[in-house]
Amino acid sequence: MNVQDTIRTISDCWPGSRLSLAAEPYATPIQHIENDMTLTIIVASLLLLFIIFNRRVIHGTFCSFSVLTDKRKIREVFNEHYNNVSIRVTFLICLPLLSFIICRSGVAEYGFLLTLAAFVAYFLFKQLAFLIIAWLWGQKEAIQTIYRLHFAAATMVALTSLPVPVILRFLPDIGDIPVLICLGVIFLVWYILYLVKAVGIFISSGFSHFLCFLYLCGLELLPVILLADIAIRF
Repeated sequence: MNVQDTIRTISDCWPGSRLSLAAEPYATPIQHIENDMTLTIIVASLLLLFIIFNRRVIHGTFCSFSVLTDKRKIREVFNEHYNNVSIRVTFLICLPLLSFIICRSGVAEYGFLLTLAAFVAYFLFKQLAFLIIAWLWGQKEAIQTIYRLHFAAATMVALTSLPVPVILRFLPDIGDIPVLICLGVIFLVWYILYLVKAVGIFISSGFSHFLCFLYLCGLELLPVILLADIAIRF
């Protein structure tokens, strides 16, 4: 028998087989660093905090909605100490909730903990910036009002975005684009309301339009753009 007789093609040895130079998709999606147990503990902790502070959370939610939608409610709400504490408690619960929503929605692919750290850094930066503005420009009461307003805006963004991961739970194949559009619309609605209120407070307090422009560009638009760029890149 010749050597030539023993040489066969791949199709003869493995009928129906094929060679592929393209990468085949994984059977299961790539998981985040945090597993489901970690996120379950986080959600359970948020639920426990809501049960403990349910009165303040409910009251803080109504106060946040009122100051963003009704101009007459701003002074009335922020003059009460109970209202201010309720808004802050609600914000502290909604901040990790917002991080959870963003991660579960697939917007931030780098994990819950890093998303939460980015939000904490952002709000600490804004707190420091508001303190500096109040020291340099005066009008501490007006700056403090705007500072409280951004707590209310973050609270309403988190609470109104909550249905998005719930829908994804039942409709996992909905796609990334509708989710991004939905979250973007929710964010823009509350953020525009917040900016309108903040600019109105600046102007009514006697600040010049130039200082108002510096505030919008340096403290509001630029940090948000940087956060969005980080989320897209990573």
